[in-house]
Amino acid sequence: MTDADLPRAGGRRLLSMQRLRDAALPLVAERGIDEIRAEDLAEALGISRRTFFRYFPVKEDVVVGAFAEIGVRLASASREMTAGGPFDIDAMKGLLTEATRDGEFYGSGGRARFALILETPALRARFLGLLEDIAERLARSLAAAGAPAARSSLFVRLTLTLLVEATDRWSKDAARPIADQVDALIGETRLAMR
Repeated sequence: MTDADLPRAGGRRLLSMQRLRDAALPLVAERGIDEIRAEDLAEALGISRRTFFRYFPVKEDVVVGAFAEIGVRLASASREMTAGGPFDIDAMKGLLTEATRDGEFYGSGGRARFALILETPALRARFLGLLEDIAERLARSLAAAGAPAARSSLFVRLTLTLLVEATDRWSKDAARPIADQVDALIGETRLAMR
């Protein structure tokens, strides 16, 4: 779920998903996702349990859910691709650039969020499940537009693999922004494909 999905009151979002996720991150980091109950998270965030589950279908989404924004961006960018391609490294770079621009996941606290995801089995499993959902949705979208299904699936999975690698490098190197990591990885991919 993204902020666009939140209920509105008088034209304004009732709550900000980002604010809720940011507020929950230190608590999850301190106590661990396996040791904290959704009720504890809801109380700490100042919302009811019911409201918590309306925004976060599973408690892991309070940390991992920020990555769903990337899936929305990739879906939007992939719709702009023609059905016949080009399914090449430049198209991958375009999708990666769009996915990583100005997003919550790559903003303040993003490195800590990703490190927590990688080191926590339950969060890592939810993250990988979310990636799989994104991959399937994007591949179906491209295939529905007329692209060969196998080619669409391969292209999407390679793009997401590069996204995860760029994110991993970014999370370990505070000196380099995500855009630099994407550029470096695309350069390495071009060399590997010669």
